[in-house]
Parts: sequence; structure tokens; C-alpha cells
Amino acid sequence: MQPHNVPDLPWMFTEADIFEWHGKMHLVLVDSFSGWFELDHLPDMRSVTVIAKLKRHFAVHGIPQTLMTDNARQFVCSEFSGFARAWDFEHIRSSPYYPQSNGLAERAVRSAKHLLEKCHREHSDIQAALRHLRNLSRADLPSPAQLLLLRAPL
Repeated sequence: MQPHNVPDLPWMFTEADIFEWHGKMHLVLVDSFSGWFELDHLPDMRSVTVIAKLKRHFAVHGIPQTLMTDNARQFVCSEFSGFARAWDFEHIRSSPYYPQSNGLAERAVRSAKHLLEKCHREHSDIQAALRHLRNLSRADLPSPAQLLLLRAPL
């Protein structure tokens, strides 16, 4: 399977994944254009909870053309299919035999776990850490905030 092409605009192609950290479940949603990711605590693992978190991000950033997920039960149920139809986005799932195809989400999960661990260890604010990460330029690239929001760093 080939890597995905970088889209032309922010929030066209997104990826999502669910992960556990210190006994708590989290959702990560990442934009392929900018690398900006959103992080949410999931109080439960119901699909309706995951959908509510995604709706909030789509209301802020816009509805993506495509959302890629793995095959977690929250993403393969009839409620999620109905959500994709009602909100008019294409939902594609990574191959169960090739989870690396959802690699951007997996990298965002690693970054989120690293941030959560650092903030836990230092007793610092996760939102401040996210703001800092989103404003960091990478190599010769603008920061995720500059790419997503088309603005200068804070």
C-alpha cells in the first residue's frame, strides 16, 4: 500500500485513532495537510461518544472530504456509517492486515502519548503543551498552526 498524497488544503484528508494511556481512553484526530492533531479523553467507548467528539472538531475545522480510521468497533458500526452519510464525508478504513496505512494517526498517537506522559510527569497543562507543539516549525516547514490556520506563530 502506498503512502497517501498530501492534500492541497487543510482538513481535506484526516485520520483518527483511539488509544489507551494510563487506563484512560483517548481519541486523536489529525489533519494530513498540516499535521495538526486534536486530542480528546473518551469517558466511554461507545460510538456515539466518538461521533460527538468528531462532530465538535468538524464544527470547528470543517468536515473533511475523507476520514481514515482503523477497524475499531466504534468506526465499523451502523451509527458511524450513518454519521459519515449524514455529514457527507468518505470514511475509509485501513487494512486490518496493514495497520501502517493509518500511519499519520499512529504518529499522532505517539506524539499524544509523549505529551501526556511529559505533562503528567511535570504536572503541567496538556493544552499549553499542545499549543506549543502546534506552533513549532519542523525542518523547512511552517508549523502546524501556520499551515492549518494560515497565520504566524503565537
